[in-house]
Amino acid sequence: MSDAAAAAQDTPPINGTSDIQENDIHASPQTAQCCSNHSEEDELAHISAVVDSFFYYNHFQRRKLSDKLAQFQTLSTAHKKLLEPHHSEHTRQLMKCMEQNQSVLEMLICEGVSAVGPLGEKALSKHEGRAASPDLMSKINSTLKQIAREWSTEGKSERDATFGPLLRELESRFPEESREKHHIIVPGSGLSRLAWEISCLGFTTVACEFSSYMLIVSFVLLNIISEENEFTIHPFISGSCNTWSYPDRVRAVSFPDVCPTTASKSTELMSMRPGDFTSMFNGEDGKYSAVVTAWFIDTAHNVIEYIEHINRLLKVGGVWINSGPLTYHFSDTPEEISIELPFEEILRITSLRGFRIEKESRAEPSLYAADKRSMLRYTYECGFFVAIKESNFD
Repeated sequence: MSDAAAAAQDTPPINGTSDIQENDIHASPQTAQCCSNHSEEDELAHISAVVDSFFYYNHFQRRKLSDKLAQFQTLSTAHKKLLEPHHSEHTRQLMKCMEQNQSVLEMLICEGVSAVGPLGEKALSKHEGRAASPDLMSKINSTLKQIAREWSTEGKSERDATFGPLLRELESRFPEESREKHHIIVPGSGLSRLAWEISCLGFTTVACEFSSYMLIVSFVLLNIISEENEFTIHPFISGSCNTWSYPDRVRAVSFPDVCPTTASKSTELMSMRPGDFTSMFNGEDGKYSAVVTAWFIDTAHNVIEYIEHINRLLKVGGVWINSGPLTYHFSDTPEEISIELPFEEILRITSLRGFRIEKESRAEPSLYAADKRSMLRYTYECGFFVAIKESNFD
């Protein structure tokens, strides 16, 4: 699987829903809590594994590097001499980058673990340096790339390609003076940059996210960090293939490019809800003026359920704005249901579920959490549409 696809598929189980009621909708992101339908013991085990993965990063990366160095030692003396001193210097740079990434990851988990609820603090207090699985470590690498995508100048071109059309569509539909009364949902909000940008336009915005990694980092970005470009990471050191140069691989990325805590008061209009989108927003049918989905609908086991849930949440006359590919994250998981519809069929089903398709197009080609200096980059030609709710489907 590509790095971009891995980042897009980062959905470790929070296992639950959030039942924030009407009077909580304006709450700041600090109030987000994780409610679970599973046992507290299971939930604590999951969150503990997430906590462990943040702390285990440097050790895991050094083990991988050690394996590569062992391969280097099998070379002939002549071949080793050809590679020196550049190879040794690059190795030293890699280790420095790993340490810097580790420092930032520890800051993020210590400051942000409360975003996943009281069990997060409990998991942090019981952390004892346990190893984490390679699968969870891949999620840490994806999280570093997602930070670069959503909250650094490195990711601006990706954000412009995906978020730009969605934001312009919202701006054109709602007069500035009345936006605060319009409630907008952003499901699969990732690190919340799009939801934050929407709140900057004056809308009351709800960011919905299933991944505990995304929730933890979002909490810190939206509430804790107080300076632009305060932190530096090296998000591309985990890949050694398709690189043009050693410096490209270890280059630094600073974040955040804008600081939500000082840039505006938009976070006052924004709240976060952790959990599975289709299990959330009970009792809020017909409340929302817009649902904005970016790189989201293909996270469904059955995309029809998403379409129906969006219809229920929207007011009559409300708008659903979508942009993204159809990677279908469960398509290669035999034990999981995965209904994989083409774009035209999604439009047809959407029309049969109370919507009128007002616009549809193929968006400009876009990357996703890509290393822009790599020899290999996956490009997506995303499906874009605007659908107006004309009636309830049931």
